[in-house]
Amino acid sequence: MSQDPLLISITKGETVPPFRNLPDIGYHEGERVNDSCGSPVDGRGQMKRVRARWGGIGVAVLVAVLVAGTASGELLAKKSLSLEDGKKAAAGAAAEAKKNKWKMAIAIVDDGGHLIYFERIDDTQIGSIDVSIGKARTALAFKRPTKALEDAINAGQNSAILSFPDVLPREGGIPFVVDGNIVGAIGVSGGKSSEDAQVAKAGIDALTK
Repeated sequence: MSQDPLLISITKGETVPPFRNLPDIGYHEGERVNDSCGSPVDGRGQMKRVRARWGGIGVAVLVAVLVAGTASGELLAKKSLSLEDGKKAAAGAAAEAKKNKWKMAIAIVDDGGHLIYFERIDDTQIGSIDVSIGKARTALAFKRPTKALEDAINAGQNSAILSFPDVLPREGGIPFVVDGNIVGAIGVSGGKSSEDAQVAKAGIDALTK
């Protein structure tokens, strides 16, 4: 009988016991087997190891099936702004600014606050770059136009907002709302707050109408 590769550690002088519900690996009850030196040995110790190994495999398979079953939930489907959407909104905002001869910086962010598209009209002040992005991110984070935050602060309410990190509660930031969900925001800076808001609204209208 050829040496089975699983025979790596067995106890000498014992008899192979019967095991049920295990695949046939070539051993039978009472059969004597030889070790690598040809001495008669018993496979009871090895058979225990085989049964333990198959039992472990069965448990592992069961756990894998259960985990796969509980992790098979459906992924959320959502709409998001594309680069073309950002360009379209910025173009509408820029057209409104140029019509009024306003020098503006226009920022478009996605629903994670990441910049998708940015446009700065010639000779717009450099400081408006970060301000426009900040307004867009603030409108997104608080799910409302930044004018609402500015009005609340001016009325003596929610002044704690001023201590929040990366918050710019100045008029000129408006979120994009599609089917009741916020998918991004636009922020504009460079003119008076009311002018910034007017240009931002033109960007919203260019994309949603």
